[in-house]
Amino acid sequence: MERSRSQSGMPSGDPTVGEEAKEVLQASLCLSILTQKPPVVQRVNALIDCIGPCRGPFEKQVKASDLREQQNRLLLQKADVREFVLPLLREDDDPKQGMAVTAFDMEGEAFPVRFKLWCSKVYVLMSGWKEFVRKNRPKESDVLQMWAFRDVRTEGLCFLIAVRRSKAAGQSADGSTSG
Repeated sequence: MERSRSQSGMPSGDPTVGEEAKEVLQASLCLSILTQKPPVVQRVNALIDCIGPCRGPFEKQVKASDLREQQNRLLLQKADVREFVLPLLREDDDPKQGMAVTAFDMEGEAFPVRFKLWCSKVYVLMSGWKEFVRKNRPKESDVLQMWAFRDVRTEGLCFLIAVRRSKAAGQSADGSTSG
């Protein structure tokens, strides 16, 4: 059986890798709701049910430019996009023109954004990124752990983004502050 190819010409990916990524993503989401209130649990459970073909996780260290409201974009590493996102693209997906996608946080909240290839050089999430930043408050040097997946209901491309806080000065390994 021949595998479908994305617009990039790359195979759509090893299905075993996609299933492992999907299981890890679903387990991570389940763990994230252990201490949450019912509305968050409902959103996360709904998100778990819509995860289709999945790749990841990959990581992106937050830079100051990713947080500037006037720029309203997250720069993605080209190598990560090639490995984790492009294999999920369909023939009619065109990142050069920009694609409407959905970014989810670990509480299952949806943020409409655009996935775009700028000037044939850099992939970005934009046009809505600042709303994700406002709600989740990533800081410079935090790490974003990201998965790309297809929504089984809409077949749309989605990202799930978890913010891992960096150890700031005066903060212990468990996240508590000293003093």
